[in-house]
Amino acid sequence: MYEFWVKGETLYTMILPVLFVILMVLLIVILFLFYYTDKKSKNRKIGATIVLLSAVGAILYGYFQHTSYRHWLEQSSLVNAGVRDRYEIMGYEVLESPELVKSYQSMNLLARFQELDMYEEQPVEEQIEYTYLGTTGRQHYFSMGDEEKYAWRYTGEVVYTDEPTHLSGSQFRLLDNRFESLGFIAESPIYLGTFYINQIDAEQATGEIPITIIHPSEVFKNWNLGHQPTKGTSLGY
Repeated sequence: MYEFWVKGETLYTMILPVLFVILMVLLIVILFLFYYTDKKSKNRKIGATIVLLSAVGAILYGYFQHTSYRHWLEQSSLVNAGVRDRYEIMGYEVLESPELVKSYQSMNLLARFQELDMYEEQPVEEQIEYTYLGTTGRQHYFSMGDEEKYAWRYTGEVVYTDEPTHLSGSQFRLLDNRFESLGFIAESPIYLGTFYINQIDAEQATGEIPITIIHPSEVFKNWNLGHQPTKGTSLGY
């Protein structure tokens, strides 16, 4: 996969753009031969033949290379600053801005990583020992701290289950560490797939929410839970 990626990236970020420029030059040459040379000139016929054969050869080469590396385009479309901190253009590496990388890495990229061939997926589950307090809209609260004076809040969709309350997700690691030299993240955080809440715990929830709310990123430091509002939490403004 590594060699395929490098060749595909070279093709689409350098070879094909150069080929396009060459085709534009050949088009100009053809127009020049058509308008500024004698129709009966032998040199015109020879020149036109060479130019046309060169253009056809370049087009065929580009077509067959594109056919061979079409999968690279599909994979490349899945790569963003949360997966790779740089990109290549005309043989040069261009670093993404740190702010953009941080922004993308804060997103839940589970579905994106699942489609990337250079990563292997490792399912992860973590049981939640905190007491479920209740829900308001899409916000779900769990007690924590001495005498349950605090609570942490998860915002998002949940699934009620007969199993104990737990998180289910996946972590991704590179199959080939050489990709790391190209700027790909070696190991992702654990991306949340499904947040499960025990049905009985939900039915017995008191609905009493403490004043002090802790942001879930301070509770699950290794998990990426997707966008979690900071307003009204320990990370709020």
